[in-house]
Formats: sequence, C-alpha cells, structure tokens
Amino acid sequence: MIPALRISVTNKEKILKNIEQIIDSKIKWTNSEFSAKSEVMFASLSQATYNIAVSSGSVAITALLYALEIIDGIIFAPVLTAPATILSCMDTNSKLVLVDADKDSFGMSASMLEEQIKKYYVNSNIKKGAVIMVHVGGIMSKNILEVKKVAEKYGLYFIEDCAHAHGSALSGKSAGSIGIAGTYSFFLTKTITCGEGGMITTNSKEISEKLRIIRNYGKSDKGLIVSKGSSWRLNEFTAAVLNSQIENYILYGAKRRQWIAQQYNQKIENDTFKIFKLEAESTSGYYKYILKINKPTDFDYAQFTKYMLENGIVLPAKIFDRITVDEPYINSGKQIQNSQDEFAIARYLCGAHVCLPIYEDLTDEELKMIIHAVNNYHIAGVL
Repeated sequence: MIPALRISVTNKEKILKNIEQIIDSKIKWTNSEFSAKSEVMFASLSQATYNIAVSSGSVAITALLYALEIIDGIIFAPVLTAPATILSCMDTNSKLVLVDADKDSFGMSASMLEEQIKKYYVNSNIKKGAVIMVHVGGIMSKNILEVKKVAEKYGLYFIEDCAHAHGSALSGKSAGSIGIAGTYSFFLTKTITCGEGGMITTNSKEISEKLRIIRNYGKSDKGLIVSKGSSWRLNEFTAAVLNSQIENYILYGAKRRQWIAQQYNQKIENDTFKIFKLEAESTSGYYKYILKINKPTDFDYAQFTKYMLENGIVLPAKIFDRITVDEPYINSGKQIQNSQDEFAIARYLCGAHVCLPIYEDLTDEELKMIIHAVNNYHIAGVL
C-alpha cells in the first residue's frame, strides 16, 4: 500500500549523536546551540535577514502579531486556510474579517480584500491591523503583489503565512520575504518537519528583537517581563531533528519533489482532471500536488478515494475539506465579523481538486503506479 505520507529521515546517526550531546550538556535543553543553528540554516531558504525559531507554526503567527502590537486590532485573513491561522489570530483578541479566494491560485482575492477593508476598517475606530495571506498548497501567485498593495494602501501590515511554502518563491523571492514578515510551520505533515516547530522570518531587526523577547515569556535580557509573551522557545531535541531535515531538503528533498511534480504534469492524461499550471514567475515547494477537477459537480471524491485504495494508494488529504467559517468553534464567538458571507469561490475550490502523494520517499515504481491509476480512473468505469 502506498501511504499518503512517509517522512524521510537521513543522518539518523548524526541526529542521535547530537541528542546525546544535548543530554550530556546537563542544562542546554532549550533555545540553545541547535536552535540557533536552525535559524542560520533556514536563512538559506527564507532569504530573510532574521529567522526566529519557535515551538510551532501556530505560535509563530501569534508571536508575530504580538510583536506588531496587533492586540484588539483587526485582521483580514483568508477563509480558505487551516483553522490554525484563524485560531492564532483570535489569540490577540482582535476582530477578524475573512476574505474569499482567488479562483486561479487558491490564495486571497485582492479585489475582495479591498471590499472588506472598506466595509470593516476604513470608517471604524480601530487603528491597528494586518492582512495575512496564505500560500495555499505552496503556491505563490503574483496575486500576492496585488494583495500587498491593497494592504499597504490602507496602512495595514502585510504578513505571509508560509506553513505550506517551504522552498516556494515568486520571481526569485522566497516565501516570507515579500511582506513585513513570514511564518513557517514544521508540523508533522510539512515539507520540512521535525514533528512540531515553527520559524518567523523578517528583515526587520526591531521585530526580530521583539520576537526573541516574546518567545521567552516577554522577558528582557535583564530578566524583567517587558512584553506580552509565553513559553514559545524551540527545544534543542526538536532543533537537532530540524537541522537534519533542513539539510536533507536542501541537498535532496527539494529536487525530488520538483521531479515528482514534473512527472505528474507530463504523464497524467485524463479528461476528468486538469493539471494545475504554475505561473512562469512562480516556483512551488510542492507541499501538495494539486489536480483540478474539470466538472466538480459530477465528481464523487469518496468514489475516487475508494478507487485509489483498491489500487493500493492512500490519498493525502485535500488542501482543505471545508472553509474555516464552517468550524463550529471559530463561528461560535463574536470575533469573526462576517461569518454570514457566502464565500462562494472558496467553497467551490474545496470540492474542485484532489491531491496526490508527493514526498521524498516516494519511489519511482510507486509514482508509476499512481500515474497509471489516475489515468485509468475513467476506464475503470467509476464515472
């Protein structure tokens, strides 16, 4: 059976040796040598001057909003994202306005963002706010430049949620280097993973210094609590794994994912599906490999999943099965200002795609099996 995901781990002996070193230190178990090294190593991917390691991708968003002093403010976020994005914003006690998606890129719609800003921000008493754009599935669309322009037009911070975008770039600029800052996740399923972990990227020295205080209970170098913060440091054991995973991704993982995606692009031929073609300026790290569905109303996702299972293939989850406003807790409070909106495009996109396995450990033979199964889907009489 070909699984939806297999985590590739190289240099296991080196990881164990480093963990032994951490244990033998008797004290350097968190926010020390290996955590600092992860920040240096990740800089080669992020292209950011400052990289701040934290305990999770969710924490990365909340900590960044604290650093930008977006408390009791307003945040414009995509409705098509993981609940973690919204929950992290809710921790700031800010009002949230959700924005519908762009049909071509799955990202935030610039025109709909401006409509929401005019409706909920321009004439309000709120003076601090931010726009968070998610690179959905690792796709960096040139639409990001339009979204950034709209955010800056109204004096809002522009933040990139790069949880899906390790190795993604637009016109040579890495994800997280276009806005005021970017946030990454190293959760179990991510392109680079250490189980749990996160990174904040920025070119602002001031923001970087604030974040290093915030992740340590808001404590200054004099030991005084000078800021809102929490225990959001990256522990050394996790960092030891992360460093090996970053190295593996740079040396091998990125190229392998690109090659697998290229094989899918070139060899999948089935009228049921449409290849998702990236814009010429965009490079994806391929957190997800997305196939669009030509006629979503005629497509039965459960049937397709069953068919693939019968062919020995476990499909990874779709990018998102539902939009965040459909999560009971998110929709239960007063922070979401426009939960009553239809979000027609985002809802359509949830049902208009499938994702295929893509990970470094996927063998050439397994890849051939997946392509064969997809190409024969209609022939098998399922539709």
